[in-house]
Amino acid sequence: MTTGGAGPDPQRLAHEGRFVEAAEAAEAAGDFVAASHLWERACAFEAAAKAALAAGEAVRAAGLAHQAGAEALALAALERVPAEAAGAAAQALQERGAHRLASLAWERAGDAVRAARAAGQGGDVLRGAILLEARGDPRAAARLLEEALARDAGRDDVRVALGELLLRHGRAEAATRVLQTVTRDSAYRGAAARGLAAAFDALGLPHAVDEARREAPTLEGVAAAALPSAAARRLFGRYEVRAEVA
Repeated sequence: MTTGGAGPDPQRLAHEGRFVEAAEAAEAAGDFVAASHLWERACAFEAAAKAALAAGEAVRAAGLAHQAGAEALALAALERVPAEAAGAAAQALQERGAHRLASLAWERAGDAVRAARAAGQGGDVLRGAILLEARGDPRAAARLLEEALARDAGRDDVRVALGELLLRHGRAEAATRVLQTVTRDSAYRGAAARGLAAAFDALGLPHAVDEARREAPTLEGVAAAALPSAAARRLFGRYEVRAEVA
């Protein structure tokens, strides 16, 4: 790990606790594996990720970039992971606590269930539900959303997503019960009102439909639901659902 007198000795610098200088010396010598570990010892995780990527260690680079909060770098590193190694990469990323990245890796490996579970662990239960519904398992998608509500009853985005999921799969009564719990002061009330109008229509309640439709236009400025039918057709910008399968 020395430079043969051509430059500073990374090993000696590291022994002296001068990790930044040691990492720089290792990079100058072209030893990116050593540089990455030295940057990590210096708690310079983004630099460690870049060095790992230069060394061809894409999975480690993704984990380090996640630790640094460098999202774009983490995604770029994940793209460098071969498809056949995606499952192993997903497992390694989950062990690092990089659940969102692990979800993408599981998806790439073709394991929608693990991808959805990892997305939920990473706080993105809506994406997890999209993955499960697209896979043809709306019941599992509903369970994922219900579990999220059990953990945090204040998630009206999840509540609306659950209501619309139920509605898309013929559960108008259940959808109505869920959507009616979104209060008027919620940022998601407009989306809930639109969902309620559709649910009431499916239940043959024309007066309730009119009331919900009158309410919805007055709330156009509020946020839309995170998982409406239109949005569910795009899966992380890469896949498109052309038809419902359940």
